[in-house]
Amino acid sequence: MQDKVVLGFLIHKDLTSYDLKKAMDQSTSMFYNSSLGSIHPALKKNEKAGYVTATDVVENGRAKKRYSITKTGKEQFTSWISEDMPVGNIKDEAMLRLFFLGNLKIEKRDELIEKYITQIDAELAGLYEKQKGYDDLMIPKDLEDIAKYQMATLQFGIDYFEFVKKWYSEYFLKKK
Repeated sequence: MQDKVVLGFLIHKDLTSYDLKKAMDQSTSMFYNSSLGSIHPALKKNEKAGYVTATDVVENGRAKKRYSITKTGKEQFTSWISEDMPVGNIKDEAMLRLFFLGNLKIEKRDELIEKYITQIDAELAGLYEKQKGYDDLMIPKDLEDIAKYQMATLQFGIDYFEFVKKWYSEYFLKKK
């Protein structure tokens, strides 16, 4: 799937692999992991398939490859994004650990849950800050529809973490 995600980021702008990683970190990292170790093979796969082309450029004295999506790549991306959306599994390490948390003493359980809620608060603060920054953006008319869906994923993250915080707080901490 990384190859399709890469196409989605290249659909509007040519990017280097580093720029791709940075864009993913700033936008999709909450729900999709990426690393340069997965981006490079995806770019190679897309290049081999004719979905992207690479151009050697020099920026600030450093040689880089800037990737562009091709017409075929746009068609491939549109085909993928047009497919039915699959229902995914919840893959949450905190939930996995929670499954086994009854094996610890209650004091340690409470400590871990309280720390987890503190981490959620920090994550929420970062998401609220992003949201505030995006609220101040002037979005060009031709990109409003795209921005609407991208902003929805940010709101999902906020709603998700607010729910998780409330659930852990009510289910575990209020039972003391």
